[in-house]
Amino acid sequence: MKKIIYTIGFILLIGIVTDSQLSAQKIINVGFGLGLSTPNDKLSDVYNSSRFPGLVEANQMFTEGVATGYHFGMKVRSPLNDNVTFVGGIGYNRFPQYEIKVDDPIADTTFFSLAVVSNIVPISAGLNYYIINDVIGIYGIGELAYSYIFSSIDYPDELYSYPIETLESDSRIGFGAGVGFDINFELLLVNIEAKYNNANLIGQVEDEETKSYVTFGLMVFF
Repeated sequence: MKKIIYTIGFILLIGIVTDSQLSAQKIINVGFGLGLSTPNDKLSDVYNSSRFPGLVEANQMFTEGVATGYHFGMKVRSPLNDNVTFVGGIGYNRFPQYEIKVDDPIADTTFFSLAVVSNIVPISAGLNYYIINDVIGIYGIGELAYSYIFSSIDYPDELYSYPIETLESDSRIGFGAGVGFDINFELLLVNIEAKYNNANLIGQVEDEETKSYVTFGLMVFF
């Protein structure tokens, strides 16, 4: 609980400082988007260079990327100056892990399948540093994130009445770093980002594996 309070306090502190610096500008952009989320150990399986030459290969890469993981979320942006922008956001990342099949040994058929899914919900605050900031923008990303991490089970509609429990959950502090690209169309701004994420840099218990993943996302800001 203390970690949650400290993290929320940190985000609020950045927000207060940002708001005081922006009192004359009053520029806040809100964006919504989605994209692929790929665990580090799956990167070589999904983003294979042999798939880039053609549309068929690219489509296969995208399909396998979605099967490995995806995300959606929202962000707010407030420029501090011409080169630095404050960014805060919340997202949801979903990583299907493995499938459990319940079989009928007599009839040699499958009754139903259960999918075990890992979920990460990050609440982030950080800065974008622009190398180019005009109609087209190119920037670097640095952020801290409080992540709520939990596992769940997906099961067929006919089993909704059965008491299947959600698995254990954790809360950790991590970070994100990457690059982004903006195209400004006046009424809206289209944004593409590639980012490395570590969800449990602070707060790991003994023998806990590092939870890291890469996101490729498309957002639209208004």
